[in-house]
Amino acid sequence: MWLKAFPEAKVFQIGFAPVKWTWQGGLLTPLAFALGLAFGKFFLKFEEIGAKLGETIPNYLLKGMLGGLLLGIGGLLSSYLLWSGAFTMWDLVDQADKLGPVFLISLAFGKCLLTNFGFGLGWRGGTIFPAIFCSVALGLGLALLLPWSRNLLVAVLTAASVSVIVGRPKLVALLLVFLFSLRLAPVIILVCLLCEKIPQGKRLFPRK
Repeated sequence: MWLKAFPEAKVFQIGFAPVKWTWQGGLLTPLAFALGLAFGKFFLKFEEIGAKLGETIPNYLLKGMLGGLLLGIGGLLSSYLLWSGAFTMWDLVDQADKLGPVFLISLAFGKCLLTNFGFGLGWRGGTIFPAIFCSVALGLGLALLLPWSRNLLVAVLTAASVSVIVGRPKLVALLLVFLFSLRLAPVIILVCLLCEKIPQGKRLFPRK
């Protein structure tokens, strides 16, 4: 009832939205999986770079000023770059066709950089929702370029990417099952379990 009255407050949901299964989409799932793993590694690399940046600037006032400048520039480029993305993700999904693949892919990498540099400059918050938002944006961009089984490709890429970034695939599976259609739950769980079998390198700069 609350979500019906305030749909903008929706983050998690339980639904059985239809999934268009196609053989082309099935053949593209390994590509989506590989891109998800690669983007997850990219995200972690810039997490390390952001942590190094924070270590090189000991002055907290300067960090705050640079963080504010970074946030202001990001907001001028796109409102989607602001905050965690938890409450703007569904709007992004609805507007994906209008935004186009180039914007969506740029948004994924831009939010990755903004998030990790921001954390390095002293922002407070968690990684999970920015990671999900970035991965969904990248997955939507891929699905617009390869328009077969959009839900499937986005789910596979997101599950692989976020599993690498968060490092706890079982937790990621639980979260994503309530973000995507429950019809995709077996696929999401399988992808996360596969990611659990892939050795993850130890983070050099773990963020507190």
